[in-house]
Amino acid sequence: MGGHREGEPAPDLRAGALRVVFAGTPAVALPSLRALLESRHEVVAVVTRPDAPAGRGRHERRSPVAALAEEAGVPVLSPVRPREPDFLAALAALEPDCCPVVAYGALIPRAALDIPRHGWVNLHFSLLPAWRGAAPVQAALLHGDEVTGASTFQIEVGLDTGPVYGVVTEPVRPRDTAGDLLERLSRSGADLLVRTVDGIEDGVISDPEEIDRALRRVGLHVRSLFSLPFWFLWQFVSGVAAFHSTSGGVAFWAHVGGFVAGMALGPAMQIRRSTRPEWA
Repeated sequence: MGGHREGEPAPDLRAGALRVVFAGTPAVALPSLRALLESRHEVVAVVTRPDAPAGRGRHERRSPVAALAEEAGVPVLSPVRPREPDFLAALAALEPDCCPVVAYGALIPRAALDIPRHGWVNLHFSLLPAWRGAAPVQAALLHGDEVTGASTFQIEVGLDTGPVYGVVTEPVRPRDTAGDLLERLSRSGADLLVRTVDGIEDGVISDPEEIDRALRRVGLHVRSLFSLPFWFLWQFVSGVAAFHSTSGGVAFWAHVGGFVAGMALGPAMQIRRSTRPEWA
């Protein structure tokens, strides 16, 4: 009936899950950390920026991510610089499979990037390649974007330049402030990040560079694609499925106005109505 015999060890409900080290600092990263803690994956440690003076009294204060990690009983690493030898040794000793990142606040050096076997996966609050850098939500509002979103991508040495794993879109409302928009993106982005890590572990998105190459071949980038009518999107995705010869089954998906658009770069393609992103 699903139990285990007396005297035998309890089954490991997280068997096969990834060991992850989460990197983040401000409150906007909390939904992602909570989502990972509730996922099938094992959060073995958190990396965050060191305590910093805050408030009128300029007292040292833990980052929101550090506070949540300590509440959950997760070890916290707070290097002044992530290239410090002691930090690199501590990270390597944790043997992470993947390091998800949300607004950590420092560039990750090559020595750290090479430690997890699946690399570092960043959640960025824009539809890359649009609005790279530290203030993507503010940039979307300043430029009058009607649709923005969040992207997960593989971190490389450059700034927000790695291949993209997946995206979710978010309409910009007429009265949105940066805080309003960022709060919504932090929640939808958390789901995207967990599903990206799920996809990596499941082998669904083992080659994110194939997604980038496919988008370049069809001559459309993410921002213009999501502004198209649904009927055109359907024909576009159908055309990609019909003419792309890749047999590996790599899937690129996006949540577009209540629809999940699955772009098959292989044997399967489907577009279906959904309230949340799903792997196509």
